[in-house]
Amino acid sequence: MGFFDFLKKEAFCESCGIKTPKSKLNQFDSTVRDEIEGELKTLCRNCLMRFFEISLKKFDHRAVMIHPLKKMDTMAYQYYPFEEMGDYDWPHEQIKEYEKFLPPEDAKCHECEEKAPFNWCSGEIYFNDPFSTKVNTSGKFSQEYLCAECLLKKFKKVIEREDITFSVEFWPPYDGNGMATSFEA
Repeated sequence: MGFFDFLKKEAFCESCGIKTPKSKLNQFDSTVRDEIEGELKTLCRNCLMRFFEISLKKFDHRAVMIHPLKKMDTMAYQYYPFEEMGDYDWPHEQIKEYEKFLPPEDAKCHECEEKAPFNWCSGEIYFNDPFSTKVNTSGKFSQEYLCAECLLKKFKKVIEREDITFSVEFWPPYDGNGMATSFEA
């Protein structure tokens, strides 16, 4: 059996039970690799968005959420609280630069006027290179303050338009002010 035969095989979403090609299943990990209490599930896109929505609505902090980038072959989307980013070898200066893009405490959603704990930023925040230590401090890139519901709608549009699957892992926001971004794993 060749590599592409493996990709054509189907599996079931662990939430709704729908039969889906394995290559279209997402790895939702709210345990952050067993670091916190949560769930590890293989999900179809619809269920991933449902679990993501639950996480967003429970999240009681602020975050910089960066558009997933399609140029990755094996996708991961991970949330890092700023306090923990040093544990993952992020340079202190880089963390401080990202913190500047947190929405203000009293930010209102650009779409619906609700409280907006999320700043939805394009990949231009790091010049479309998530592995770079350079942050676009000019702020001259697409960014919007959004509530959980409006962020979810925009996130879903991007992954549907770009046909993105998070085949490696998807960590939702779970604790502390921080940022979420895609990586190739």
